[in-house]
Parts: sequence; C-alpha cells; structure tokens
Amino acid sequence: MTEGTVRSSPTPQTLLVSFVPTDAGADAVALGRLLARASTDRLVVCSVAPQTASGGDAGFGGRGYGDLVVGQLQPAYEQVKADLAPVEAEFTVRFAGSVAVGLLDYAAELGATMLVLGSARSGLSGRYAIGSLAGLLQHSSPVPLAFAPDGFAEVRVETIRRVACAYNDSPDSRQALELALELCRAHQVPLQLVTFVFPEYPHLRQMPGLSSLADDRTARAAAADQLLAEVADGLPDDIEVETCVRTGGNIAQAVARAEWRDGDVLVLGSAPMGPFARVFLGSTALKLLRCCPVPVIAVPRPDQPDATTPASDEHS
Repeated sequence: MTEGTVRSSPTPQTLLVSFVPTDAGADAVALGRLLARASTDRLVVCSVAPQTASGGDAGFGGRGYGDLVVGQLQPAYEQVKADLAPVEAEFTVRFAGSVAVGLLDYAAELGATMLVLGSARSGLSGRYAIGSLAGLLQHSSPVPLAFAPDGFAEVRVETIRRVACAYNDSPDSRQALELALELCRAHQVPLQLVTFVFPEYPHLRQMPGLSSLADDRTARAAAADQLLAEVADGLPDDIEVETCVRTGGNIAQAVARAEWRDGDVLVLGSAPMGPFARVFLGSTALKLLRCCPVPVIAVPRPDQPDATTPASDEHS
C-alpha cells in the first residue's frame, strides 16, 4: 500500500433510477437506495412514457395525456417514497419516443453519474435478465449502468458491505477500478479485486494438438493471483483490499465460486471493441451479468485509447 494517503470526501453523486410500476421497478429503486448516501447524493426516480401524436390529448376528454399518466403513477410513487425512507428522492415523468432516449436525455440534463435499471422478468430469480431497454443501454450509455437482479427488492439489503471489481489489467478494467475505489470510499467498505479464470476457447479441446491451449487454468490462475497482489499493493492505504481468483469450467462456475454475500456489488469494465466513453458489454461480461447473484455496475470505456497497455477482447 502507499503511505500517507488522506481520505478525501466523496463527490456527491446523482443517481437516476428507471422506474416502472412493476417488480422490476421496485428492484431498481431498492438498488438506487442501496447506492445512495442519504446526506449527500441525489436520487431521482424517473418514468418514461411514450409521446402522443399531435392532438393526441383529445382522445382523453378534458384531461391531458400527460396529466393522466402522472395521475396513474402517483399511487406507485407514494409507495416508493415509503420504501425509500429515510432516503429522500425526486420523482418525475418524462415523455420521449423511446424509454432509452428519454433516460439518456434526462441523464445528460441532470448530469447523472449513474443509471439504475431493473431486470427483465424472463430470467432466473436472483439474476439479471437483459430486456429491450438494457439491451440498448448496454451498448450506448455514457454513464455507468447499475443492474438490479430479479427479486432484489425482496432481499432488503440495507447497506453496501463490499465492492468487488473484475480486474484483468486492461485499460477498461482499470477504469472500473477507479469507480470501485470511489464506491469504497463513499460507503466506507473494503474492496475485493477478483479475476474469473475459465477456458477461453473450449472448442479447441476437440482440435488435435491444441487441447493444451483450451484449458491452461492453473497457469493463468497463478498469473492472475500475482497480478492482483501487485495491484493491491499499489492501492492507497485508505482502502482495505483483498484479492480473489476463482476458476471454473465456464464463467458461471467461476462466478458461483466467488462466495458472494448480501451487500456485495460487482463493478466491471466495458469491452475494448466498443466506442470510447460508452458502456459496451462483450459476450463474457454479458454472461457474467446473467449469472452474478449481486448487483453489477458496468463502467463506460475510457474516453481515449491507452496505447501503452494491450487490452484483451473480453473482461475476466
């Protein structure tokens, strides 16, 4: 660890929660509450409704379309306020051609530092399933995306207890580490540096003379363990850090062996083939997101290339 580091005050954050009056919306709100610090952070709960065509309000009698939508959402907002207490939040309804466009436009208007999403209901309980909204945002968002697993509201996690960061020394994982350190300082919790090791090219097992390339997990795990130890040794001394290398026959097995706890969140970087300054999840990161039992935060790529460090094509 470096010595003499003075703990700095975390910069206040603006968290934008995408809300629909369903279980998915409740999960997103629960994650927003977990990530927000009541005294300093701004929590904004936003519902995006479709725009109507010109003159569309006439179909709603004397009551405007916008007023009708807001009125229908009001009981749900009152319940959310009760669920969030003592954390305070702002509530708004936006109208846009698509939910993704409405959220991104409003995030830019607010200067939001994170966008919080609930899961589609097509996946496993306790895991995140990507729906149409997340499918668009995970390839385009200029701000970090926080994904709440299905059923997260029912877990009733009150505080973040540990921040894990998926790390492989690429520029994108170093970007993720920066956000992970900010979260650790903001919530006064330890950091776990974790690398998941699994066969990268399982199909090579079937090719003569290449089977050794398909499963070199022991050597890769040892190299990852050494790398994480070096990175941990270079972190500021105001951060309590542990390292963890988990192996498996596939990404799901490796993730399952990470000994997750209630109150954990996992931060990961984007894939290097995506645009700069945007979230872009590659195939490995998407698999990790689908099988991880705790909230996942995806960080946009750095805003410019790092030519000095080679990047792998996926995140571990």
